[in-house]
Amino acid sequence: MNTYITLLVYPILIILLLVNSKFAGKNEFNNEWSSIGQSKAILGFISICIVCHHTAQQTSVVWLESGNIVNGLNFFNDIGFVLVSLFFFWSGYGLFKSTIKKQRYLSGFIKKRLVPVWIPYFVVCLLFTFLRLFILDEKMSTTYKVTNFTGITTGYSYGWYIQAIIIFYLLYYIAFKYGAYEFDKISFVWAGTFLWIATGICIDHNAWFMRGEWWYNSVILFPIGVTFAKFDSEIIDFLKKKYMLYTVCSLILTVIFMGFYKIMEGEYGYYGEVMGVKTGIKILWRIMTLAPQILCAISFVLFTIMLSLKLCIGNRALKFLGEHTLEVYLTHGFFLDPLAAKYNYAKESMFFGRPWLLLLVTIIFTIPSAYLLKKLTGVVLKVIDRNRK
Repeated sequence: MNTYITLLVYPILIILLLVNSKFAGKNEFNNEWSSIGQSKAILGFISICIVCHHTAQQTSVVWLESGNIVNGLNFFNDIGFVLVSLFFFWSGYGLFKSTIKKQRYLSGFIKKRLVPVWIPYFVVCLLFTFLRLFILDEKMSTTYKVTNFTGITTGYSYGWYIQAIIIFYLLYYIAFKYGAYEFDKISFVWAGTFLWIATGICIDHNAWFMRGEWWYNSVILFPIGVTFAKFDSEIIDFLKKKYMLYTVCSLILTVIFMGFYKIMEGEYGYYGEVMGVKTGIKILWRIMTLAPQILCAISFVLFTIMLSLKLCIGNRALKFLGEHTLEVYLTHGFFLDPLAAKYNYAKESMFFGRPWLLLLVTIIFTIPSAYLLKKLTGVVLKVIDRNRK
């Protein structure tokens, strides 16, 4: 019964996406496909899907004890990297567009782009580390406590993305602030991304920096976003000419590459060190698993763009989520992790075997928490500005 109730998540998500949406007619397209409103609405929707993904990892993944596995959210088990790929794509796309449209955009880059991200992340790491220590009873060394409190390591369970995007913001800033020509600037962003990926491939899973494949299997969409923004008019005109063909192909390729990735992961995948595989071989297996993941992420982003060319989305719920995407990402773990760890595995708990209830309660508490975190960040930023003056 709980599996069937959990399946209601999918039609609810479709309703959330389509309420007040507008479809372009035959031979017509949504000219606002890349507008701030549309992109924020997309990312707001994706933020809820990421909450579903993390809930699925607490309820339906194969590494859980068999008695704790309840089906329903299985679709979200393995798609975390394709969801995050949209965040990297729109970040790269938005940075380039802002740079060419706004004079002296890079002169206040650190203040405008990095500080508003780091402040809520620092607050969340501080609070979440307390939760890990005193609610979840996690053991940490003194050094690890300090680095978690300060956000140097991932004090927040899902904080890796914040650390990664800050680094990529800095990569972009250095490239476009000090590069001589546009080609050189974009090339520098690509080179830095490939260096990041190559570094990640060589690092085993651990508890410090770049802990696993999720740190690097979707980041290539950042330079793709930058490059796409440079040539978007030409690319979009090209895609419009055979719209249905490219839409169907992008969807099919997403499914195919996801299948290839799952096959590779079923062998050694990214976890060769766990199985005692030699260094050269395990790196080869990681590359062979990474390749279909990257292609899957690219195909998925392309499919999303194709949908956006026909579908203009937006409603009050998506507007709120789009304005609080970062905060939703940074707060849902406060409720999901302790509820899952403390109660989902206790048979006497009302959450046991009920993924839908775990997800519902997490979202109910996340929404106001995201709002409060945004307000707190705004207050801190005003205090910083006042002190500078």
